[in-house]
Parts: sequence; C-alpha cells; structure tokens
Amino acid sequence: MKAAFTTALLLIMLLDINIADARKRKKRTDLELNSDADVLEYLERQEQDMLIFKCKRLVMVKWLHSVLPYIDLQCQVMGDVIEVQWFYNDTLLDTGNMASRHMSLSQPHYRKGTFYDKWFDYKLRLLQVTEKDNGWYTIKAKSPQGLVEQGIVLLEVKTNYSDDKWIEWMEKVYKDSSDIKKRKPKSEKKDAARLTKKREKDLMKMIKKRAQEMKKSTGDGPLIFVGN
Repeated sequence: MKAAFTTALLLIMLLDINIADARKRKKRTDLELNSDADVLEYLERQEQDMLIFKCKRLVMVKWLHSVLPYIDLQCQVMGDVIEVQWFYNDTLLDTGNMASRHMSLSQPHYRKGTFYDKWFDYKLRLLQVTEKDNGWYTIKAKSPQGLVEQGIVLLEVKTNYSDDKWIEWMEKVYKDSSDIKKRKPKSEKKDAARLTKKREKDLMKMIKKRAQEMKKSTGDGPLIFVGN
C-alpha cells in the first residue's frame, strides 16, 4: 500500500514538473523572440526551417468613396525564404508586373528596437481597391529545402460608406436573422458599430472553416491561430 502511494506521489510530481516546463517553454516562445538566435531556436522547436508566423487574417474597410487608393494585406514569415507567391481566390497574382494593381513587398521585421534577418514582414499591396477585390487572399512561402507554408487573409471592403447604408446592407445580408429584425432603435452610429462587430465575428468563423477545409484537402492548413 505504501509503495503504491509512493509511486502515485512520484507520478504527480513528475506531471507537475512537465507542466511547469511546458509553461516555461510557452512563455519563452511568446515573450523572448528578441534576436535572430531566438527565432532560430523557435524554428528548431517547431522542427521547421521556415514558417508563416502570423497573418492579419481579417481586413475590413469601410470607405466613403467608390475607390480606395490602396490597402496592404500582411503576413510575417520566419526563416529562410526563396519564393513568395500571392493568390486571390486560388488564382496566382502577377506581382512582378509594374503595370499590375498588385505589388508584393517585404521588409525585415522590427520589434523593440531590433531589425531581424530571420523574421520578415510580407505585404500584398492592392491599388485602386473596390468591392470587386473582396475575397480570399493566400500567401505561399517556399524555403530553400522545399518546404511550402501558407497563410490566408479575408478582405471585405465596403465603398461609398455611410452608417445608414451600412445598416441597410447588413439587413440584406442578414435578412433571416432575428437579431437584426428585433434590434431596438438606436442611433445610426451605434447600430452600425454593433452590426460591424457581428459581421467580424461571422467572418472569423468563415476563416476558421476555410482553414479546416484546406487542411483536409492538403493535409497542411494555414496558420490562422494568431490574433489580428
């Protein structure tokens, strides 16, 4: 009986140590990416030579006029990259043509006074943006070893915006929603803000669903777990 109790106590102690170590590792990953050496250590722990660290996965813009001059879609990539491609609704974008409305930009990531050599910010800049540009954008990055990582961004632009037009449009989108129909009368500004939050929540659900579908079809879905 005493031996069984001792064994159980040792197992509990080992479990506590493992949990504590895991918390330390998580804390280090989250808080101490202060140099390229830390980035390389993080990649080693992930057992990858390159990865898409995070993307601003949802971009919602309401614009007063019919055309938005430009907008940037952003993703951060760690490790060595030899090629980056951007796709719109699964169609490869021509970002190398000077006459194109799509530009692929990159720069070293800057954090706490440090520019990194192993951590880059990649942007897809869209020029003369209208509602026709709404949809799914995918970044695919390739490492020297042939590893391909992907991240997704959902763009929703609403042009010729005003609070009353936004409410009218949202009522059409959610025409079967009791939440909209039973809405208590408020100022247009408050109504528009509340409906915007609802829209953001629903779009984030769409993003997670698409990521799951991509993972099923390719076996390796995009990293979307990092916040905006």
